[in-house]
Amino acid sequence: MSISRKNLKRLSFLLFLVAFTGGLFVYYETFYLPAFILTALAMTGIVLVERYLNCLPPGAEELEKWEKIRVRGRKKYLLQSLRPGLFASVIFVVFNISRNLMTDKPALGGIGVSLVIAAVIIGVTVYVNYEMWQFHEQRFKQPQASPDGAND
Repeated sequence: MSISRKNLKRLSFLLFLVAFTGGLFVYYETFYLPAFILTALAMTGIVLVERYLNCLPPGAEELEKWEKIRVRGRKKYLLQSLRPGLFASVIFVVFNISRNLMTDKPALGGIGVSLVIAAVIIGVTVYVNYEMWQFHEQRFKQPQASPDGAND
């Protein structure tokens, strides 16, 4: 029995939703241990599904998509990777400020720590996308045939 790529992507997304929900429960310290175990298992499942997908040979559609990205260049790819990092860090800082306002703490209390964490989020996002660029470059590299027909 073989599962299609499309269904594996759906499974990965569902595992992400489970991990996110478990993370919220851990953050609010509700069902702490079961939520932590659920989050850890979901994250492990995501890693296993993605590793399996990356072991499969790339399809024509994947090759075409990567070639479009590759033509634009690595610099543009990394600049576009800033968008989700900036979005996540702004949401994080706004969430912490609003939480401070709701708990009668100073609105900007702990803003320094929040900004450092936001910078780390942005940095991690760019680093992960840089590593993804390297991974895709290796994965989609076409073996060049030598004149005698043997591959190097």
